[in-house]
Amino acid sequence: MLKKLCLLLFICLMSIGIVACSEESVPKAEHVITKKEDHILYQNTKHHFTAKLPSEWDGLFIVKSDPVSKDQSIPELKETISFEFDNGKASIFKISIFQIPSKEEWDKKGFGEIWNYIASKNGQTIAYQPSNEPPADYFDKSGNVKAEVKDKFQKLTKMVNDDLPKVVKSIQFE
Repeated sequence: MLKKLCLLLFICLMSIGIVACSEESVPKAEHVITKKEDHILYQNTKHHFTAKLPSEWDGLFIVKSDPVSKDQSIPELKETISFEFDNGKASIFKISIFQIPSKEEWDKKGFGEIWNYIASKNGQTIAYQPSNEPPADYFDKSGNVKAEVKDKFQKLTKMVNDDLPKVVKSIQFE
């Protein structure tokens, strides 16, 4: 009986460890989220910028970080920060950090075809990409939104189409 209990406990602890290790959520110290009276303040302490998110997003999004390796095809790209809906199933938007010193240099690189420029400061440029489309599993075989995710689909659509332009205008270096 004791062996079975120990084995069960071991399996539970391993499961927790695997889930914790597989989740790529961002470290709390780099990404600070503060509820304000009329918005949610996102603060990136690593790259020194902020964004104001609608208070309606409270509890609806997660933030994930993807540091880019040195051997990738765009050496100026340093990190991508994803704002995701529905526990990571759907992208709302992504902010990318580049080691590009100015708007002029940004324009010369031609990255504007993929990313939308926001600002440059201290050798860094911030750009964003909105979500391209909702997750495929939101739709049935006929291409219609499934009834069980209709509310999620409507929230995501509002976040991307209505809220995101305001969020982008609020993004600034500190």
